[in-house]
Amino acid sequence: MFFRYTDDFSSSYRFAREKFRAAARAAGAELASHVHPDGQGIDGEDLTIDVCRLGNPRSSRQFLMISGTHGMEGYAGSALQVAWLRSRLDPALLTNIGVVLVHGLNPYGFSHGIRTTGAGVDLNRNFIDHDAVAPTNLRYEEVHSHLVADVSDPNEWQRAEQGLVAVLDRLGEDALFDAVARGQYTHPDGVFYGGTQRTWENLALERILVEFMGHAEKVAAIDWHTGIGSYGKPFFLAFSEQGSQALRETARWWGEEHVLAAQPHGRSRPRYQGLVFDGVRTFLPRAEVAGGVIEWGTRGAEAGDIAIRQDLWLRQHAARLPADTLTQLRADLLDSLNPVSYLWRTSVLSEGIRVMEATANGLSRW
Repeated sequence: MFFRYTDDFSSSYRFAREKFRAAARAAGAELASHVHPDGQGIDGEDLTIDVCRLGNPRSSRQFLMISGTHGMEGYAGSALQVAWLRSRLDPALLTNIGVVLVHGLNPYGFSHGIRTTGAGVDLNRNFIDHDAVAPTNLRYEEVHSHLVADVSDPNEWQRAEQGLVAVLDRLGEDALFDAVARGQYTHPDGVFYGGTQRTWENLALERILVEFMGHAEKVAAIDWHTGIGSYGKPFFLAFSEQGSQALRETARWWGEEHVLAAQPHGRSRPRYQGLVFDGVRTFLPRAEVAGGVIEWGTRGAEAGDIAIRQDLWLRQHAARLPADTLTQLRADLLDSLNPVSYLWRTSVLSEGIRVMEATANGLSRW
């Protein structure tokens, strides 16, 4: 790996949005925006989901890339979208496929430096059928109180850690990870809370997909995230049905060794509920949908697990912290999910461009 200067990355949501829109205009892409109805950004800026389309809009093959589902994780996905727009895109490829980039799906979280929406909903657990009975996660009840412990109280934190160790000893690491990460719909103050109704972001994504690729028959989808995997390397989570052609295509693009046996930090994959990928399949019923989530590794399993809890705790207790402490904790949280190192950024861009090219070329041959 070598250092390569790039300004594809940004230091804030506002700059990321400006950079994305400028790159889309320079590429001759069609641009649209969905304005968040309830809030402003941390700098007073408008909050929007920005969408651009290029390539063949009538093609039955459409390539979808989403950034910012988990708010503050959006920097890597935004940088990759900008890099894609700035690259020398193959005109022949773009006559065969359409490309739709959704920038900042969770603009409030992106701007304010949190993973959830402003209402505390984990958007990547919100895409369930809210007219039906919500999925259950009974084991989450065993860990909830430990996960929301006050990190500024050493005694409470120690009790929480001891409680989690006891659950780990009883259930095992895979079951504990599933209980925490699967998604839950009973504790609004907890982690991976999927909400009780469709969020504005959920509804906006449906409108975007129906408008821009409702006719599609084959879709390659990448939802960019950070926190799982080796430092600066992609980690692949495919969600097409087992044995489906879509899953076989995904494995062909991303590598069978990465797709078919993916274990987040060496643990069995949770039975995720309410993913954005589930929403894409629901909103595009005519299409076979391949792909899934691509994570970028940051600081390892322990830092990633703590970041989820730290994000939650900061949202609940930030107002009573000294300014210096709050600044340090927020900087640490951001570095857990968006490392400041140029080594990390360079790796994400070089690896990510290869992944995007492999996906686009694979889709065109599917």
